[in-house]
Amino acid sequence: MEPLMDRPTTIYGHFLLWVSVQGHVGQILPVWFRRMFPRSQIHRAWLYGRDGNFWEHGVRYGPANPYHEYRAAIDAELDEFMAAELQAIENDKSNRQ
Repeated sequence: MEPLMDRPTTIYGHFLLWVSVQGHVGQILPVWFRRMFPRSQIHRAWLYGRDGNFWEHGVRYGPANPYHEYRAAIDAELDEFMAAELQAIENDKSNRQ
């Protein structure tokens, strides 16, 4: 299911996109608003923006599923770190012998 704010063709869609951007820039919703509209599309749009969630080509990205370019950078860094660790282990083994 594609969120309404991904293709804002209506005034309500534009409003949800604006709310999402407000969440993304750190604007805090008042407590009275969050209590009055829990689990509404407006509250969810704000949460999506605040948590960094977005949809692209039917795939949802966010904290649990980082964007593929970010994930590729992390994987490359992890591979480099693991190669260095394996090299250190091998050097340590050869120094003991």
